[in-house]
Amino acid sequence: MPRYHFNLHDGHGVRPDLDGIVLPHIEAAHEHGLVVAGELMRNREPRARFWKLGVCDADGEVLFEIDFAQVDHTLDHLAAGVRESLIHFSEIIRTVAKTIAECRMTVLQSKALMAQAEGKPYVVGRETVEHPFGTLKMWMGATHFLMKTLPNVGTEMALHVLAYNLTRVMNIVGIKPLLVAIRA
Repeated sequence: MPRYHFNLHDGHGVRPDLDGIVLPHIEAAHEHGLVVAGELMRNREPRARFWKLGVCDADGEVLFEIDFAQVDHTLDHLAAGVRESLIHFSEIIRTVAKTIAECRMTVLQSKALMAQAEGKPYVVGRETVEHPFGTLKMWMGATHFLMKTLPNVGTEMALHVLAYNLTRVMNIVGIKPLLVAIRA
C-alpha cells in the first residue's frame, strides 16, 4: 500500500509530515486529509482558514491540495457569494504570507552570505522553536515566572511545556484518541 505525506502550509512555511501514513488508495488519503484539516482548524478557524495541506506520495510529488477555507464548516451559514469571497480572500492571504516567508528566508540567506564573505560566523535562527516559545510566553502573560529558586522555576516551566504539548496533541489527534492512548 502507498504511503502519503500531509504537509501543512501555514503561512510561515511548510511543516513537513516526515512519517506519513500508509493508506489503501488516493481516495482514502483525501478522506484522511479532510479529517486532518478539520482537526488542525478546530477552534482556530479564522486563523487557519488560509492554510492548506499538500498531500504527497513517497517520492514527494504533490498529488492534491486541501484548502482549509473550502472545508471550513463555520462558513456554511453564509450566502454562496460571501463564502466564495472569503475563500478567495484566504487564497490571497496565503499567497502574501508565502511571499513574506520567502522574503524573510532570502534576507536570512543574504545575511549568512555576507557574514561568510567577511569571515564571520552566522547562524540562522531556529524557526521551529520560535512558535512554541512564543505561545508559552503568551500563556504566561509575557511576564516573569511566578515561582522563585531554580528548581521551582524549572518545575513551573515543565508544567507550561506539558500543557502546551497536551494542547497540541488534543488539537492534532483529538481528545478521545488521546484518552485511549493514555489508558493503554
